[in-house]
Amino acid sequence: MHPLPHVIIQETDVSALVVKWKFCLIGYLAGKFPGYASLLSFINRTWRHKAHFTMRDSGWLIFAFSSELEMLDVLGTGPYDFFGRPLILKIMPDFFDFQSPDMTTMPTWVRFPNLPL
Repeated sequence: MHPLPHVIIQETDVSALVVKWKFCLIGYLAGKFPGYASLLSFINRTWRHKAHFTMRDSGWLIFAFSSELEMLDVLGTGPYDFFGRPLILKIMPDFFDFQSPDMTTMPTWVRFPNLPL
């Protein structure tokens, strides 16, 4: 039986991609997507820094910044509410599955004042 062929990936093969994703936030907008133009307008009005964003078929949004300072400033200035729905942001991890339901649910705090026990 012959050994299976294998490929050795060098650091130089992926270094350009590492730089590309280095200053990115991933986000999720709960509910129906309002459209590219609406979200771009919201970003330009709300964020102090320019971000290029793309949307994956799975609904995940990727916001790319030109520096770590800009990325962290936008992340720290939140939370953001877009048409009454939360825009959830987090730093792009080293390994991320865009098909994962990681941020498709969120805990919600509900108060019922004067509700008898």
